[in-house]
Amino acid sequence: MFHASRAPNPVPSGIRQLLLLHHTSPSFPLNTSQTAFTFPQGAIFSMHHGADGYATAGKDGAFRLWDQSFAPITCVNLLDSSVAYPGLSIRSVCWAGDRIACGTQDSEIFEVTVQDKLHPVALAQGHADGELWGLAVHPREPLFLTASDDRTVRVWSTASHACTARKALPAEARSAQFSPAGDRVAVGLKDGRVLVLRFPELTQAAALADRQEAVHSLKFSPDGAVLAVGCNDGYVDFYNAATNDGFGRLGSSARLASFVTQMDFSTDGTLLQVNLGNGERLFLRAPGGGELAGSGGKPPKGTYWHTWTSVFGEEVNGIWGRSHRAVAAQPSAVTCSKILLPLSPHCCCESPPQKIHAQPPQHRMHTHHPHTGTPAPRAGKYTDANDVNATDICKGLVVSGDDFGRVKLFRYPTGPDKGARHRSYGGHSAHVTNVRFTPDCATLLSTGGADHAVFQWRLHAAGGQPDGHYHSHSEDSGTGEVSPAFRKGAACIVPCNAQRTRLHLAICTRVAPQPGSHPSLRRRSGLCGRRGVRGTD
Repeated sequence: MFHASRAPNPVPSGIRQLLLLHHTSPSFPLNTSQTAFTFPQGAIFSMHHGADGYATAGKDGAFRLWDQSFAPITCVNLLDSSVAYPGLSIRSVCWAGDRIACGTQDSEIFEVTVQDKLHPVALAQGHADGELWGLAVHPREPLFLTASDDRTVRVWSTASHACTARKALPAEARSAQFSPAGDRVAVGLKDGRVLVLRFPELTQAAALADRQEAVHSLKFSPDGAVLAVGCNDGYVDFYNAATNDGFGRLGSSARLASFVTQMDFSTDGTLLQVNLGNGERLFLRAPGGGELAGSGGKPPKGTYWHTWTSVFGEEVNGIWGRSHRAVAAQPSAVTCSKILLPLSPHCCCESPPQKIHAQPPQHRMHTHHPHTGTPAPRAGKYTDANDVNATDICKGLVVSGDDFGRVKLFRYPTGPDKGARHRSYGGHSAHVTNVRFTPDCATLLSTGGADHAVFQWRLHAAGGQPDGHYHSHSEDSGTGEVSPAFRKGAACIVPCNAQRTRLHLAICTRVAPQPGSHPSLRRRSGLCGRRGVRGTD
């Protein structure tokens, strides 16, 4: 049998002890020695026994190595290393030879070598706790930033697939947006505040605190002079962003019918397109905030959009399933609205006014979508005005992320009819909260809400697979019209330049298998290794 030895003296408050277990049997007399090892700070979370001895680690961010008789060998504190950050604690440890692997509370894995103790190598990094919603792509550098409920923002390299910087925040974050020059990044917090950080230093330039509910959408005007802030309480505020010393409020909208989900500026910066949680698409004058009267859900004729992230409008109606409960009035004459992107302009048709007959989303007013992470049954038809969480367009393509964990690729514009043909890609084990193309349109980024994962996809013509990148087995929607050039088994969308296109998964930052997840999702738990991504076909 085994029993735990007791410390001979009372343990002072705040001190943690490791008690040895002594084996007793008829062949081995009872070891009556009293042995206890004390640790100055925090709990002991993990112990590993190997050929060389014992490794222990805990809340204080340090791991300790012991020989087989529990004589101390060394202690290494990650808080003194190159990867240190406030609150770092070690939840698991493994020792083999001259290498020690440490898993942290933020789902990171660091490898420490005996030869270089103070410079651990990050094997995996990612967000933890809550959900991941904020995603912003740098306009000039191969970098992007994510903001999460774990109260951190992290900067990632699309080239090295590594986290290059991180900053702790005072509250959970739900949105992020780079300025056009890339020298500032705005981060929207769940408590209604907006932090403007200098980039790449990530030092605070300004703090805006005019609202009390989650800031789900942020957008800089094309010249970077105005910052629009969309809040879950139904207001849009405009701030002076012309100088770092400014950020005074220039105007605000009246309280809107529902929470703000997406926003886009026109190219001249005078008009802001706004999506609401109840399915409305409306237009505000910038920077005053007045609503465009009599628009009927349509922008003024000849409006050019600097970006397009709207999920509503005839330009992207095809991303919605045919059974979606929205009734669109047919316009008597179709006018033309246009969008300009850095690489090429696109012309598309305006959306007719939409009347959504969905129940009010009271449950979404404080947190945009309260998913548990358990995947919903696969469905090809949307019935809720918030099932599509994000879109982005580039070079005649539009991509969407939805509540069913799917990333879908369409040609842009999709046309006025719902249920456009597309390619659907799996991999996320929870709702897809955001999607963004990089400025060169060669890479797509997608974030998962409850799986805390960031996927990086490579966009290329169908028929070949780039070396070193892995194919995500996608599914054909089998609905809608396609170009006569489409062939079954190739790509399901044909962009405006008539090249067939598809997505391949290049890398993801982290995917943690969810306990009790659906069997079809367990096969995806190796997404960050050298395995292909399995779909749900």
